[in-house]
Amino acid sequence: MKRTAKTIVFLGAALLLLGAGCVIHEETRAGKRALGEKAKDRYAPLKGYRLKLDMVGNGMLYAGEGGLLTFTLENCGNKRLDIDEWYSNESDNIVISCQNYLPGMTTFDPAAWVKLETPPRQPPWRFPLQLAPGNKVTVSKALPFVDKLAITPGSERRYFIRAELALKSVSAASRVTVISVRNPADRRKKAAPAEKSRHFGR
Repeated sequence: MKRTAKTIVFLGAALLLLGAGCVIHEETRAGKRALGEKAKDRYAPLKGYRLKLDMVGNGMLYAGEGGLLTFTLENCGNKRLDIDEWYSNESDNIVISCQNYLPGMTTFDPAAWVKLETPPRQPPWRFPLQLAPGNKVTVSKALPFVDKLAITPGSERRYFIRAELALKSVSAASRVTVISVRNPADRRKKAAPAEKSRHFGR
C-alpha cells in the first residue's frame, strides 16, 4: 500500500504498535507474534478530535453467511489522533444497534433500538491506533442473528442499523441505515438492491 493511501486495513498481527507500552507476544511456528498491550485501568477522554464512522457496501446480507458488516472510521480533523484504547480484536471496537424495519414504516423508532453488545475477547489486549488527518481504519462486525434467520427465497427482512464506537476515550456514531437479509438462493437472481442510499440521521 502506498504511503499516500487513505485507507488503512488492520488485520491481526499486521497492526502497527505505537507508543511505548509493554507489548505481549506469543511463540508460534513462524516466530513471535504480537498480541497487544495490557489494558489500562482507565483511558482519559480525548479532546479536539473529529471522527466519522460510516457503513460501507450495499447493506445486503444473506442468511447463514455470517452477517458481516464493514465500517470505516475516518479522522476528519487536522491533527494526528492517537487512540491508546483501541482493541487488538478489531470487531470489539464497534457495537451495533438494530431494530426491525417493518412494512409501512417511514423512519426508525428512537425507543426501539436493541444494542447487540458482546463481551470483548479475553484478555482484552489493546493495540494503540494512530490515524493521520484524512486516514481511515476499516473494521468488520458480524450480526449474529443473521445466521439464525429462515427466509423464503424471493422475500427479505429489513433492519435499521446504527453503529457506534465501544470506547470511552473517543466517540463516534454512524448514520442510521437500512440493511436487507435474503435467502442465499436469491444471489443468482436480479433482486432489487438494498436501500444503500437511505439514511435517517444518527
